[in-house]
Amino acid sequence: MTFARVRFALFLALFVGWLAYLGYAVWFNTYHKPDVVSRAQLTEAVVLVVADVTVDAAGNPKPEVTVSALLTKGGPKPGDTVHVARLPAAQPPGQPFPGEGKYLLPLVPDGADADRFKVAGLPRSPGYTALDPARPVIYPWNEAVQKQLRKLGYNW
Repeated sequence: MTFARVRFALFLALFVGWLAYLGYAVWFNTYHKPDVVSRAQLTEAVVLVVADVTVDAAGNPKPEVTVSALLTKGGPKPGDTVHVARLPAAQPPGQPFPGEGKYLLPLVPDGADADRFKVAGLPRSPGYTALDPARPVIYPWNEAVQKQLRKLGYNW
């Protein structure tokens, strides 16, 4: 074989290997993707709670939740029931609402009442006006979310 054929075979093998790696990365991120907690949403949140969320007859979350744990200073105590505006429209990132259970709720106060909150959106940034999202993002309280919060210094 000439040097050109050896070089062609080498680059062909590298190209096929690269395509195989990209295919694996797409497959892995499609079917094994963990919930990624938005750092920007956490900076907007004033209160970070783990709450027991229940569902109504349509399968949507009810706006009244019971706080299980408080991850920030100030805010409702564990065992308190609070009203979270627009929680029935909330969902985990990139998937439909899976059902009742424990969820991480990044909250901001909604009015003067101490027991009324809304799910935090994204903070203001240059060139972007912060709006309340139509589908607020909440996170199932699972090991992947807990691991991310531990890396950020949150304790419960």
